[in-house]
Amino acid sequence: MINEKYSLEVGDWVKGESRDGAFIHGYIETINTLYGTLKVKVVASDNERNIGKTLEVANRVERLPVSDSIVEGELRDLIDVALATKDQQWFNELSEKLASLTKKSNPDAFSKSVELLFENNPETSEKESERG
Repeated sequence: MINEKYSLEVGDWVKGESRDGAFIHGYIETINTLYGTLKVKVVASDNERNIGKTLEVANRVERLPVSDSIVEGELRDLIDVALATKDQQWFNELSEKLASLTKKSNPDAFSKSVELLFENNPETSEKESERG
């Protein structure tokens, strides 16, 4: 069984080959242990027609390692998602990570980054204009 052999789970990022031999990179949407196959949502492929599709693949995939490192741009994108979903706790966590990352790389840019976050957020901009 594919799940037992590789201990793959739904949501894992994988790379491998499609049935037609194309390179695929994506994440697991479902696991069919009965047939030993996975359904992978393809985000990158050397066959452009595969991108965005969900493909069923057999044992030609391997799990990608999880990276603990995150770059500033990725954090900013996640902060945007936290704001859009109005998840204040997640926003606070991400903001703290961004603050520590920014302070390490460029201490002067940190205060400017925080200002930009609040200036570009419509909710905080509206609150500021209501106060002023």
